[in-house]
Amino acid sequence: MPFEYFRSSLYVVQTSIIFFVEYVASYSAPKGSSPGPGGRSVRDSSYDGTELDSFLVNGLGQLTDGILGEISEILTSSVNDTNWVGWSDRTTIQIVFRFQEVREFQNCTVHVARIPQLHVETFSMMRVWFSIDGENYRPEIEKSEWPVDVSSAAAETVLISIPLESKIGQFVKVEFSLAAKWLLLSEITFYTGRTYVCKSKGKNTDNEPPRLTQRYLLSAYINNTTIWKNARRKCVENITEK
Repeated sequence: MPFEYFRSSLYVVQTSIIFFVEYVASYSAPKGSSPGPGGRSVRDSSYDGTELDSFLVNGLGQLTDGILGEISEILTSSVNDTNWVGWSDRTTIQIVFRFQEVREFQNCTVHVARIPQLHVETFSMMRVWFSIDGENYRPEIEKSEWPVDVSSAAAETVLISIPLESKIGQFVKVEFSLAAKWLLLSEITFYTGRTYVCKSKGKNTDNEPPRLTQRYLLSAYINNTTIWKNARRKCVENITEK
């Protein structure tokens, strides 16, 4: 059930209009393939988590470091290390992001490489799922198809953006469908807003979803603690008792 994690009391979600980049606590992904296109390294060399059976868990690395890879790193650079993370000869790649708290997701942008002469292409499809606990993902999927431009042989970087329609969660599972031998990513960026879950004095049944009151839209900076305190107060004041 969509609201199975709400049990004994009525909750109300309040969301601000201010959206922030990242808030990623960690991500887990398959280890990058080696060697990469052109013999370059496309493993996640800065990943600070743990490697378990060729799978990276509980860490952060190149996919969230804010550094965008360049095509020259693959084609002409004399340095073996790159800012790209890549996988080859697979049908799909799944990456799971854990955030510091429950967030409202507005958009996801992916920086991807396209180098046709080395069989590097953008993904053909991207699917996104959301979860509160990291185990039970909601059945609704945000999906974006990206047709490959076979008429162009130009090597380039591409920014692909997918709207996330204000979905709520703390865990986000992203699946990419490969369109060629290689998929190279250098950055995955989420634009999110903070959510407030306010608890009323009224009781709620196990099967009843939380009722939503009106949203309070904020137009102040995140570091204005007075604004946030007022938002929390408004959140509590405007709960409608059952």
